[in-house]
Amino acid sequence: MRLILLALLLQPSQLFRPPPRQLSRSRLRAVPDEAPGTVLGSAALVAGTTVGAGILALPAKTLAAGLAPTATLLIGGWLFMAATGLLIAEVDLNTACVLDRDAVSINSMAEETLGDAGATAASAVFLFLHYCLLTAYVVQGGQLLGEALGGTDTLAAAPAFAASIGAPAALLPPATVERLNTVLTAGVVASFCYIVAGGISRVDPELLTRADWSAIAPALPVIPVVYVYQTVVPTLCYRLQCDLGAVRRAVLVGLTIPLCMFLAWSVVVLGSTPYVAGESIDPMALARASGDDFGTAILYFSLLAVGTSLLGFATGLVDFFGDLEGLEGDNRPPYLWAAALAPPAAIAAVFGNPSLFFAAVDLAGVYGILVLFGVVPALMAWGSRYGAAALDADEAVPEAVPGGRASLGAIAGFATAIIGLETYGRLGVG
Repeated sequence: MRLILLALLLQPSQLFRPPPRQLSRSRLRAVPDEAPGTVLGSAALVAGTTVGAGILALPAKTLAAGLAPTATLLIGGWLFMAATGLLIAEVDLNTACVLDRDAVSINSMAEETLGDAGATAASAVFLFLHYCLLTAYVVQGGQLLGEALGGTDTLAAAPAFAASIGAPAALLPPATVERLNTVLTAGVVASFCYIVAGGISRVDPELLTRADWSAIAPALPVIPVVYVYQTVVPTLCYRLQCDLGAVRRAVLVGLTIPLCMFLAWSVVVLGSTPYVAGESIDPMALARASGDDFGTAILYFSLLAVGTSLLGFATGLVDFFGDLEGLEGDNRPPYLWAAALAPPAAIAAVFGNPSLFFAAVDLAGVYGILVLFGVVPALMAWGSRYGAAALDADEAVPEAVPGGRASLGAIAGFATAIIGLETYGRLGVG
């Protein structure tokens, strides 16, 4: 937090101007002048990527615990996900030096630091994560679209929702799609502000004082989904011209914006929804069912949030397929969009019920994000610092997360422990 305050209060100009080019290391690839970025713009990219459909699953998972445990978990999630994103930035810069590339993917980083087996495993987890989240988003989007249209069946609404996002993305020029996404994102922000401003009057302060710390465990899988943004870290490194300090500021500032939004969101939703012990309650569904202006705002905010998340993760999967086929440029054939969205749409149409959304989010959080953006960054950083892929001291970037081997072990160990606990619970051993 101190770094954020220093960046904002003591050196605000650093947020608005491109960082100086970092060309001191002998093997660092040249960064083109035509693609400079600012810390503020990069922070906005982080924030925009983070805020999405994960916020819709948060209230149902945290209602039983109450505000204080929820706020503690959100702050802890902020620390963990910020650390893993910075580790990816460190590995990105060191890997790009070795490969002499302008930008590198997670797959390239894993291949360089963990070998072919690591790259294969990372690719498999990448596919699993994206299909889990896309399934969750299509299920939820279909349900929301059905509600907006007056009760349309999920069998038709889910594929229609997927097509409403996928068809324009597949058929329109990338620049047009980007502008449409900007409009959707603006709608997310505007509707969120309306909900928070209007929801404050609904808050019962007594509801905010209730706390059950033992009930916070079910929320652990959704926190990684709420904070996932690491796919854009390589883009930050490129835009900010290899300046690790600028990337650090962008990540910390950009991730703090969603933290503040999630805390405000939790105050409004948990403070206006009574908890009944033993009952499974989705505060979002209750609010939408109210039929008043507040419920309508929740509905359209949810639709926009799911839409932007679906577009973002579908684009990531389509780009992954395009890289496998060796396609150049931004244009991707429509069949790649079909490959990304048809399986989730089919699953949602056949098995689409509200519980599938939460199940898919949990799977993505535990076995997707905690592996790919929890364990893997720590292992890659270990290989980049201490393994065969390590650069000489005068060529490697400074440690993005201090603490050496101890901090890397703690990050990987924490993620592994959560995965183990969730697996233990799913197996019903206890």
